[in-house]
Amino acid sequence: DNNVDGTISIGDGLTIQAGNTLSLDATTGGISASNLTLTSDSSSVTINDITNVAGTLNITADNDVNLAANVTTSGTTTIDADNNTGDDDGELIISAVLNTGGNNLLVTANDINIAGSINADAGTVSITDSDANSGIGLGGTPVTNGVNISGAELQAITAAGLNLTTGANGDIIVDGITAVNSTNISGTALLTANGGNISFSNVDSTFTNALSVDADDGVIASRNITSNASSVLLDGNVSIALSAGITLNANGDSLTLTAANGNITGAGTLTLNAADGVTVNNDLTTVGTLTISADTDGGDNDGLLDVNA
Repeated sequence: DNNVDGTISIGDGLTIQAGNTLSLDATTGGISASNLTLTSDSSSVTINDITNVAGTLNITADNDVNLAANVTTSGTTTIDADNNTGDDDGELIISAVLNTGGNNLLVTANDINIAGSINADAGTVSITDSDANSGIGLGGTPVTNGVNISGAELQAITAAGLNLTTGANGDIIVDGITAVNSTNISGTALLTANGGNISFSNVDSTFTNALSVDADDGVIASRNITSNASSVLLDGNVSIALSAGITLNANGDSLTLTAANGNITGAGTLTLNAADGVTVNNDLTTVGTLTISADTDGGDNDGLLDVNA
């Protein structure tokens, strides 16, 4: 329904599919829809005007999804900006506000560019790299042909949880995330490297709330890692390698280290701090002084050191 006031009204549960570029433009009145699906078979999808979707929104494109105006939904929002994976394109570009009304946002893309903001409130934002053998850069070190999220872009995401997941054999590099960058993630930031490793490099990283790290091919920490108000869990599967002088801080909860198919090594002095307990689930070897404080907040009758090696 294309009205004289410049409004586009789209019926409930409809799919708009284009063989090439799909662009929604409503001049002055905006776009309204219910449970909407937008698909470009061989190119991009662009929303150029304020859009309100009652219910779910599903967008699929081969080469880029561009949200150039505010988009508000009241259901799960799913965006695949790189449906033809493996060609190192397919970017999600958010130039305004994407608001999911407290529902989950599921993104698959070769990269993401957040000049605006994402507000999932009580929902979880999940971002998956669409291509194999690339990865995710979180903070100051970008990954070639990967999903790169700067500290400022992370700060523009408001959600109860954040899941960042690589494609097959992808690595994640975390560099210089600050508490301010991560403060709008009220729950857990979960980093998952499928077939790859996760490294913390160059500049210390601090997360306001919980951090959970799961890497098939090891966790490498050459810089300090901190959660200011919650827990830190590092699961490296085959190894956790900690450089000399590293400190791991779980200032509001527990610290857990796991390498079920390998071991945990410290290249020099190593400090493990937690408010509510330190758990070491596999062999831990250091070549320098090891300092463990499992009850840094004291006086609350918790803070167990649990060694299961």
